[in-house]
Amino acid sequence: MPLFGHCTSSKAYIITYTPRWFGALPPYTLEGCIVSLMKRYSVLAAFATLAAHVSATLHETTSSLPAAKFDYIIVGGGTAGCALANRLSEDRSIKVLLLEAGGNYHGVEQLSIPFNSIRAAGPGSAYNWNTSTTDGGTYSRGYVLGGSSSINGMFYARGSQDDWNRYAAVTNDDGWRWDNIQPYLRKNEQFVSPADGHDTVGEYDPAVHSTTGKVGVSLANYPQATDQLFTGAVQEEPSKFPFQLDYNAGTPLGFGWVQSSIKGGERSSSAAAYLAPRYLNRPNLFVLLHAQVSRVLSSTSVSTNIDTVEFSQGAIGNSTVATFKASREIILSSGVVGTPHILLNSGIGPTSELSAASIPVIHENPSVGKNFSDHLNLLNAFALDVSEPFVPAESRTFERYTLDPAQMADVTNEWRTKKTGPLTSNGLSNQIGFSRIDTNDPAVQQQLDAFGDPTPGPHSAHYGFTPINGFAFGRAPTNNSYLSMVATVLQTKSRGSVSLNPSNPRGQPLVNPNLRSDPYDVWAMKIAFKETFAFLSTAPWVEYLTDSQAALGLAPIIDSGLDDALVEEYINTHTSSGIHAVGTAAMTASNASWGVVNGDLKVKGVNGLRVADASVLPYVTSTNPMVAVYVVAERAADLVKSSYN
Repeated sequence: MPLFGHCTSSKAYIITYTPRWFGALPPYTLEGCIVSLMKRYSVLAAFATLAAHVSATLHETTSSLPAAKFDYIIVGGGTAGCALANRLSEDRSIKVLLLEAGGNYHGVEQLSIPFNSIRAAGPGSAYNWNTSTTDGGTYSRGYVLGGSSSINGMFYARGSQDDWNRYAAVTNDDGWRWDNIQPYLRKNEQFVSPADGHDTVGEYDPAVHSTTGKVGVSLANYPQATDQLFTGAVQEEPSKFPFQLDYNAGTPLGFGWVQSSIKGGERSSSAAAYLAPRYLNRPNLFVLLHAQVSRVLSSTSVSTNIDTVEFSQGAIGNSTVATFKASREIILSSGVVGTPHILLNSGIGPTSELSAASIPVIHENPSVGKNFSDHLNLLNAFALDVSEPFVPAESRTFERYTLDPAQMADVTNEWRTKKTGPLTSNGLSNQIGFSRIDTNDPAVQQQLDAFGDPTPGPHSAHYGFTPINGFAFGRAPTNNSYLSMVATVLQTKSRGSVSLNPSNPRGQPLVNPNLRSDPYDVWAMKIAFKETFAFLSTAPWVEYLTDSQAALGLAPIIDSGLDDALVEEYINTHTSSGIHAVGTAAMTASNASWGVVNGDLKVKGVNGLRVADASVLPYVTSTNPMVAVYVVAERAADLVKSSYN
């Protein structure tokens, strides 16, 4: 007999537990029982951690699902999908099925550690879709419960009020206005103290935050070498680089402290927040993992009445195909790549593309898969003259840990036992800046007028930059300590696409980011690049960068005094996707000549089908888009509920 009693389990992760010393009591869920035991007998904390990672309704095969009819089927257990599953299953009379192509998030330490951030699930990771792009790159997406919220950099940014007011204008739906999305922001956010417990006065505005939502949000959880340099530069040049108390107040312009989706020293992903064990224990919520949806269809004679999902499970070449039917609605939450791919395979899209892939047209819509809109990044890196072991901890770069296994083992042990230390950091930056192009120069204003200003309003940034306390986005070219400064064009004009591979339409889609295809993006990046160096020319940074070596081919550009032609060449060869794409199933007004869904997120031209994920945003936000996706999910849940009272 086991030490603590006996357990029974199944492949559905259903575990009941009867403590032998309590006598004849009914079975308890493992989570609840361990909590009780912890209170009474102080059972080992490690056992309680195991309980927290066990779910009552995570299924790996269709055979473990009960013979239930589902009211709603959500396709994609990512950032939006987990939130939707939580909200729709609040009504216990409703049965909700969530289908996720990847595996479980709960209990995966490498994803829970905030410092790992984009490191743990970069290209090649088992938790990444590893989607190839037509330009030879890779577009990262989360292939795990929680989706990209489980592998991203965790920057928690709402966008500008202009972003949301533009969404309302383009959809002719005031429900998307900044003032009207505030309840959804409050439902999503749970602002908490940072892991290091430092005084956060003056680092944010408490008046604009919620402490009662689902996703944990915190300020810097561990000090970084860049903190005093960044704030020193802002203090030295306040007119050029103004301090921003809180970029989440709707007017993000300025330079301030990053807020991250981190709670108690751990990543607060959509899976951790919205599908925590207490929610997974709901008897009306079912989550099926390893279920890759290929298409949606109708079980009736009317092909546009969508009520069925078709999906496969198992390894390629040895998979089984199954279907489930929803009595009310199917909601696609498969993201900027997955959602248009499913729509196209379902016969919803451009006739020419569908015909080329021999897919019957259910509804002609040339907008499906188009309007792929992303941020544009440029990494600028400097190898520092720093001897890491001999500097104070708060002055060390990330290389102190990433290049030293012994140091990494020490800080990992601290994280495991205390949830404190360097690994509670988001692994990128504690600060960020948002700026508009300075149009005091008539020539600059004339050029901007010629291009057409892509920003949604005066409170929105054209570009931003982020200091990173180490080498960003991959392994450093040398075993040095690094400073990275990432410049980002936040409102691009280039548009890419997601389309079918005609020879294998159900295989990986053709993802064409089409970066830098509009000359505005290169022009704006040149301004952002030069402003980055203006920021680094302030006294704090100059002293820090003394004797540093510019990396990645920057040295000749710096020596030239930032020659315009050399800068442009550098941009054309070194810029990359911000991995923040949106727009491939854009929401527009019901009478618009373009778009895939209406303001209520219903797919145009069919019945029973909605989309709720990043793909519906017609323009990328002026900040990181994760929070916008949460808002889409929260409002989608209300829209669905209101349709059925």
